[in-house]
Amino acid sequence: MGVLVALLPVVAIVVSMSVLNLRAASACGVGLFLSVILGLWGQSLQASSVIPILLHGFLSSWDLVFLTIGGSLMGSVLTANGTTATLSAVLASNHGARLLLAGTCLGVIPAVSALIGPGAYFVGIPILISLGMPPARAIPVFLLSQSWGVANFSFGLPCMAMEASTGVPAQVIAQRSSPFIVLLIAVGAVMLRVIAPELRTIRLAHYSAIAGAAMGGAVLGGRLGPAFPALIGGIVGTVVALILESDRSMYGKLREISFIKILPVLIVVTHSILTRVPSIEAFLGRMAPSVSMAVGTVTFDFLNSTGFILLVASSIGYLGLGGESAGKCIRTTFRSWDAIVVAPIAISLARVMGAAGMLARVVEATTSLGRTAFALCMPLIGMLGQYVTGSLVSGALVVGRYVADVAASVGIEPGLAAAATLVGGAPIVILVPSKTALACAAAQYQGEQRSIIRSGILVVFVSFVAMAAAIAVLV
Repeated sequence: MGVLVALLPVVAIVVSMSVLNLRAASACGVGLFLSVILGLWGQSLQASSVIPILLHGFLSSWDLVFLTIGGSLMGSVLTANGTTATLSAVLASNHGARLLLAGTCLGVIPAVSALIGPGAYFVGIPILISLGMPPARAIPVFLLSQSWGVANFSFGLPCMAMEASTGVPAQVIAQRSSPFIVLLIAVGAVMLRVIAPELRTIRLAHYSAIAGAAMGGAVLGGRLGPAFPALIGGIVGTVVALILESDRSMYGKLREISFIKILPVLIVVTHSILTRVPSIEAFLGRMAPSVSMAVGTVTFDFLNSTGFILLVASSIGYLGLGGESAGKCIRTTFRSWDAIVVAPIAISLARVMGAAGMLARVVEATTSLGRTAFALCMPLIGMLGQYVTGSLVSGALVVGRYVADVAASVGIEPGLAAAATLVGGAPIVILVPSKTALACAAAQYQGEQRSIIRSGILVVFVSFVAMAAAIAVLV
């Protein structure tokens, strides 16, 4: 199977969403169908294994399905109980809200993404919308802001996944990743002003101060460990935005939001933080049931799952509603069918492409490129891994070993190769179908996704050029 043939499912998904304006679930369905046909045609996939692989993929998506349903229900509950309206009114009345918008994009979202991973969708996007950003623009802005935070979310989980795949210590990967994360923050800060007109109205000096603080915090965080570049950078950027903010009356107005109304959100955030403690995660994990299949094992780790807890917490909030509000919440939640359905399809696609050797074929083809050309391709390999698997962690596990082997054969330092692949893959999050569908669910957005994908293509291209330039200097 040639490289171009192996990439056809990915190309089909991008074209289906950006040109044909298909929804994420439909586009991923096209990609899944193509991957099965190509795998059978190339005899890299056995007909008898197709159904087990698809079944394994569907079962493995339970966490994402819960995350989508729970997140959409959470958004509906917060709207129905008046929390969203109160927050919007408070922030809209603040004459300096644009500075808070910049602080959210350059600080809050990366920090929250680094801390609670997928749960950040249902924190960051509602804040952007409350600050006056239309949902169609809030989605690509959030995904772009999240890209440098997701590189270090869950206390360094992507770094640890890359360590498991390549053998390079997570601490080394974090240290080598720090300059790349700083670069992504710089590129992201520029691109945010390109795709979000609201940010262009902020004085350049103030905007630069917030971005510079986030970059400085990322450098400091890189010295502390694999969890901290984006987390510390985000916190410092947020603090600087708050210092620059001149209207202090807003903070008192936020007290209008009652504790009971935001209790479901607090439950999710508290759970996300506690389950990042290794001893707690291990204890809860011992109670997880699993199902063994011919192609692998599926573990239903409900107590460690952000998706499951989000569904439980949003259900608690839902029970506090009544009558027409409760019915409206359910209807709104299941209008996000696209985000719910895309998860099992996307994960099944990753399983099929992995079993058919499509990803391995693409990475192995880079061995003939030579040292410099391979180095420049490392971010693309990281992007491919995350795009197909839907996760930076899964992408690192899938492509990390191949990158490490090729890097060693062409004389590139393993730590640099691992970092460039890991962080270089982060910007593609703005194009990953399961992520865009999840963001649409968090924003309760039912419009077309074509503009989101086109903004994403521009961001990914600019990010790749910047990463390639940095790698060319370092190699």
